[in-house]
Amino acid sequence: MRGWTALGALWIVGCAPFEAGSGPEVRTSLTSDRDADVVRVMTWNIETVGEPGSAEYDAALAMVDRLRPDVLALNEVADAVDADHAEWFAVDAGFEHYVVADGEDAFGADRNALLSVYPLEAAGGRTAAELSGDDRARDITRQVVHATVITPRGELDVVSMHWKSGWEDSDEFRRVLEGHRAVQSIAPGRATVLVGDWNDDLGDASDWPATFHSVPAGVPGSVWLGSDLWTALNGPGLPNDPFAPLLAADLQLIGARQRSGTDATRPVSGRRLDYLATTPGVEVRASEVFDCRDQSRTGGVETYGAPVSNDTCIDASDHLPVVADLVVGESGPVDPVGVGALGPGALVVSELLANPDACPDDTGEWVEVRNTTSDPVDLTGLRLVDASGNEGSVSGGIVPPGGLAVLVRGTEPCGPTATGLYGAQVSLNNGGDSLALMAGSVVLDSVAYPSAPAGLAWVPEAGCATQPTPDAPNAACAD
Repeated sequence: MRGWTALGALWIVGCAPFEAGSGPEVRTSLTSDRDADVVRVMTWNIETVGEPGSAEYDAALAMVDRLRPDVLALNEVADAVDADHAEWFAVDAGFEHYVVADGEDAFGADRNALLSVYPLEAAGGRTAAELSGDDRARDITRQVVHATVITPRGELDVVSMHWKSGWEDSDEFRRVLEGHRAVQSIAPGRATVLVGDWNDDLGDASDWPATFHSVPAGVPGSVWLGSDLWTALNGPGLPNDPFAPLLAADLQLIGARQRSGTDATRPVSGRRLDYLATTPGVEVRASEVFDCRDQSRTGGVETYGAPVSNDTCIDASDHLPVVADLVVGESGPVDPVGVGALGPGALVVSELLANPDACPDDTGEWVEVRNTTSDPVDLTGLRLVDASGNEGSVSGGIVPPGGLAVLVRGTEPCGPTATGLYGAQVSLNNGGDSLALMAGSVVLDSVAYPSAPAGLAWVPEAGCATQPTPDAPNAACAD
């Protein structure tokens, strides 16, 4: 770190609504027939907005019309020209309020934007100097965009970031810095959702070195750490994990998935790079990684109008959007749905451990189930049936919308905390078996697995054995 460049002025490309009548009628949650207390937030690396009328621009408009977010956070608005396109896009898509950060005091031309059907307050881009309190700090790749969304039921702060890309130690280091700045973007006590392209996958293996104690080679000399991060680097060090600062601040990552079961947001790599995280107390009613090919499947968030073509997602961007319906203001509890009301695909087997190595099979076997619906589900009466027709019935437990439940075989399970018990009648054969989830006579899901290596779990959607991760995102496939 040999030097730093002076901070420039902060400019906002657009922050005021167009005059009434100059654009299409603005949609709101109410006209989209969603509950009045729900705000739909969508984060999307759009890979440039594109020129109005172009194929990518029109495809992005079609995606927005299908999903109808109330707040849309865009990453990778490419440059000043694309920022103008983003303003046009806001009008064409029906967003009356918008803000696009400029490229000042940033590395490269990419910028972030927020578009909203609701009024925005305190909207703008934030630099490392502003976030750290050190006027020399220049340690984030792109300005953070922040706004307070004024909804009919209350206020929701939205913070959008785009972390540094790349695989080198220098890239990992800069993502770590940005993780700390992300936390500093959140005002204490405020209902907040942090969104964006992390350029890292929570399911990846741990990075090396595990902790940074010095600035790695390859970091540009124009990057200058704020004094707060310098102090941490020269003291206990900075853990090499961009998610660690968020989890330490008690933010909750939303476990959005495609309706097919995978959580990938970048199809070409199969990795999950785009996330939403909420402060404690923000209720998630439903969430989804939206893939145009999934529209005939059940689950996910409510969609509107006619389905878009399968090519629309690819034409619009190389990333898939992530959508979440968040409850703003006070709301009463939602009564859980019984399994008898479910159809195929509502509950799926997301992971199972047939051959535990830390404890006997009768206490160590478990099945992880994912709820793909937007309602909490009471698992009482859910039937698990193996290939031999042996059957167990779940005695209880609630799985939240989009959430996971761990069902165990033994009354004194060895290992994960159990949501429910299916009983000793079903034994997962180490040499391979099949398992069906049934509600009455309805088959909700059916999976088969081959011979189970000791200590590894089977993940049906990936078709491989992995390190067990009960009640958490699945690990990458084992070698």
